[in-house]
Amino acid sequence: MVVYIAVKGGQWLDGYFNTQSNFWALVLSAFGILIILVLIQNQSKNLNDS
Repeated sequence: MVVYIAVKGGQWLDGYFNTQSNFWALVLSAFGILIILVLIQNQSKNLNDS
């Protein structure tokens, strides 16, 4: 869900700024993947603690 929202937001920004490439979609999707990795790391810490 996080990556989907990031890509859709990037596509909207690409359309808003009228970019010829998918720059914002790529940047925000990479950011979304980083967020997911942080969330996975936090969840694995919680599993190890219990």
